[in-house]
Amino acid sequence: MLNDSSHKKMMNNAEKKKIEQKEKLRTKIANFRESTLVAAALIATVTFTAGFTLPGGNISGDDNKQQQQQGSAVLRNNVAFQAFIVTDTIALVLSTTAVFINLFLTIASLGEDENEEFVSNYIKSMNLTIWAMAFMVIAFVTGTYAVLSLSNALAIAICLIGLSFFIRFFSIIKSKFKRFDFTNIGREAIIVVG
Repeated sequence: MLNDSSHKKMMNNAEKKKIEQKEKLRTKIANFRESTLVAAALIATVTFTAGFTLPGGNISGDDNKQQQQQGSAVLRNNVAFQAFIVTDTIALVLSTTAVFINLFLTIASLGEDENEEFVSNYIKSMNLTIWAMAFMVIAFVTGTYAVLSLSNALAIAICLIGLSFFIRFFSIIKSKFKRFDFTNIGREAIIVVG
């Protein structure tokens, strides 16, 4: 039979272990959140810049007809260029949404970094950032193809090299993340807190 002293020691050790687990989880979530925020902000910056420094440039407007179209994209009728604009815009929207979730919803849930809603918002932010990265790569490939379309061999080579990102992406996801289920972060947080 346990006396009161040894029972208190066991409770103290269990409480200490629970506090240590909680701190490790907070640190893990904070590190993931910070990495996601940096990545999303960089993607937003790159895609925003790419939207204004258009592949192929703009019409300068030397004669009357061109003056009416001054500032328009030279490649605006090119299908690859149109795909670039669409995918670049999607990447921008996804990454800025991820930044918004990371910044503002984190502030709204200040001090609640282990609750289920906070973790759910973080996972949404991370997923949006991953999708934004994928669309950014597609935007790069389509923009490059639009500019290099007259040099077919080079355009195809650049597309293959650029799209090899997805082969690496899926191989990394398959090998690394099969051991770590991001959806369990919320459950781990609730177990540690609860």
